[in-house]
Amino acid sequence: MPKLGLGNASSSSSLVTPGIPTSGLKLRYDNSTRETEFVTDGAAYFVSGDRITVSDSSDFTFTAGNAFSVGCWFKPNPIGTDHLIGKTNNTSDSHANNEWYFHLASGGKLCLQCFDPSESAIIGRKYNTSLSSNVWYYGLATYDGGTTDHSVRIYLNGERVDDSNQNAGSGFASMDNTATDLTFARTANGSVNYQGYMCNAAIWNRRLIEPEIKSIMWKQYADLSTSEKVNLVSWWNLDNLTEFDSVGTDNGFVLDNNATLGSELITGFTNGSSYPFDTFTSSGRDISAAIETSGDWGGCASNAINVTAGEWYKCTFDLTYISGTDNLQVVIGNGPSGASGERSNDTFTSTNGANTVYFKITDTDSAAYLQIGTGEETDVINFSMSNISLKKINGNTGTLS
Repeated sequence: MPKLGLGNASSSSSLVTPGIPTSGLKLRYDNSTRETEFVTDGAAYFVSGDRITVSDSSDFTFTAGNAFSVGCWFKPNPIGTDHLIGKTNNTSDSHANNEWYFHLASGGKLCLQCFDPSESAIIGRKYNTSLSSNVWYYGLATYDGGTTDHSVRIYLNGERVDDSNQNAGSGFASMDNTATDLTFARTANGSVNYQGYMCNAAIWNRRLIEPEIKSIMWKQYADLSTSEKVNLVSWWNLDNLTEFDSVGTDNGFVLDNNATLGSELITGFTNGSSYPFDTFTSSGRDISAAIETSGDWGGCASNAINVTAGEWYKCTFDLTYISGTDNLQVVIGNGPSGASGERSNDTFTSTNGANTVYFKITDTDSAAYLQIGTGEETDVINFSMSNISLKKINGNTGTLS
């Protein structure tokens, strides 16, 4: 029998509570002032109303008989009808704007439904046994691309358990391609919520088989084998939260661990003696990386780089302080006083070493910049920066709201 956690086990006839995943996961309860905390090397904790949103992408749409798999570890508190992961608005009986929905059906029953709004039809399967609150489970569902309920399979703790249909209407032909965002822990229209922990969420555009599921359930992204990454769309460890400040309306940055980085966008710096931003006005979405070496933004080094609004970028650099005590700041904006984007870090502490900031530009109407400096009219700080890199993130990065 396969092991489930710390010495527990299951068989096809009797499922028992899994323990904490053993591949590097460390869990603790939220003891901060934030309602939602991403625990280092652990899991995300959601209270009612929290949601992770990943922008709509064709990566998450499986029309015309395309198979997919979706799964995560979760620990609900309380338990009932709960949204785990899906592209659903839950808007009406016609199922408009719905694609697929991995969730706990009424009474806490693990379920996957696939929607065909054109036919007002749903196919799906569930495990018709209520799960328990405050218990860790690994749930995964697969869809083979077919048109019947039995095209869906439900796995709990590595073993297939679906025993009931969860459907509506008739004539299901294919899921539609909608503009609904992918969300975690809350439907896009907010009608269904989830409370509790979640981690190691992932989507594949193929149907996983049981031996793979039994292996994957114990792993974080770094532990996956090459074969387990075949047709992996996205994987979110959900093991860290990098907070935004007041820029934008979102509260956190959620990295797609399966993302790749594009080509290097910074090829060099030019020196300036004052604001370097005035010349960057070409049709919006330009970006300048500025390094301040004296007060009031003087002595900047900068370069203009065209970026795409709505896309995420990663900037890294090594910092060496020579003198001065102020912190470095990373600012995204439309000039020194304006903001037109979201960033994952605002202020870096006055220590030497490697630094990383993630950001996206949201203002498409005017030029925007990324500025690295000490702030206006501060004491002079002498420092050097090296290994500066700016690359586009090619993946399904999300935000917490």
